[in-house]
Amino acid sequence: MGIYIPPEEVDRAKEIGCYEYFRMNRPSEVKRHGRDYCHVDHDSFCMKENGAWWWHSRGLHGSNAISFLMDAEGMSFQAAVMEVLNTNESYYQAGSDTGGRAEYHPRKPVERQPEEKKLLMPERDTDTSVIRAYLEGRGIDPEVINYFISQGTVYQDARYKSVCFVGSDAAGNPRLINVRGTKGSFKGNVAGSDRRYSFMNHSDVRRDVHLFEAPIDLLSYATIIKESGKDFRGFNLVSMSGISGTGAGEEIRLPICMEEYLGRFPETTVAYIHFDNDAAGHTAGNRLQTALEARNVQVRQIYPPAGYKDVNDFLTAWKEQQNQQQTEASEEADL
Repeated sequence: MGIYIPPEEVDRAKEIGCYEYFRMNRPSEVKRHGRDYCHVDHDSFCMKENGAWWWHSRGLHGSNAISFLMDAEGMSFQAAVMEVLNTNESYYQAGSDTGGRAEYHPRKPVERQPEEKKLLMPERDTDTSVIRAYLEGRGIDPEVINYFISQGTVYQDARYKSVCFVGSDAAGNPRLINVRGTKGSFKGNVAGSDRRYSFMNHSDVRRDVHLFEAPIDLLSYATIIKESGKDFRGFNLVSMSGISGTGAGEEIRLPICMEEYLGRFPETTVAYIHFDNDAAGHTAGNRLQTALEARNVQVRQIYPPAGYKDVNDFLTAWKEQQNQQQTEASEEADL
């Protein structure tokens, strides 16, 4: 640009952190994330109050607003300084009544109007007999079923008699409904579901979390925990309702449901991944491990034994074996 910016003004610009710049000029683009802040459209772009920022998915990081504007938005050094100080080229060419020192006057924020997402929550049935029979048929323990129904996070759809799994925000408001048909193979999220929120069980006494592709696998693992003599209610269990965004060939990034979870529970230090025992599950597990370890979360991947596709497949086979052994024992006793 061929503009001379006094050193004292450059020094002032360098003192302005990335978060301060966004807070004063682009506040609608920032959201709280635990003790830090993230961009509303880029979950892997986070900022600290001390001025530092990092954009994991792009491999970028810096210590102030100037570094962000240059490295992430492609500005020249002089343009970045003027952007941070809210000055322009003519100001430096004409001089200033303030003795050559620019005042920092942030622009009036233009608030972004967030898109309103209305959750089309299926009507709750007064009966639960169909989903109880369905879940028990998948090997889920009745006590596990009763617990989640009592919590309001599992219920029966009044119209189709499907199983509805509820993901809620920190205030307890339903934000996602994952539906599993009790007949056929239908499964998916209802319209308006916010994928930041997950069907889960949370315990304040633990700092680890177990991650699953689907709610049925979560309930299956809760049943396995109960069968081992432990209280499943004391475990952190999270269904990710699928593993989109972590497949091969895609950018390695933390799924938005895990961004939300770690933001709500920053004390999490260990994650156990229980994905499907196939190529897609292994690839997704490896990529999720990379994203979690970048957030200082230790990871262990645990898959069912060879021959079993997922946690529920293993559970149902185990239950069938138990039933077969009990039948043989009963028959021997009658001889």
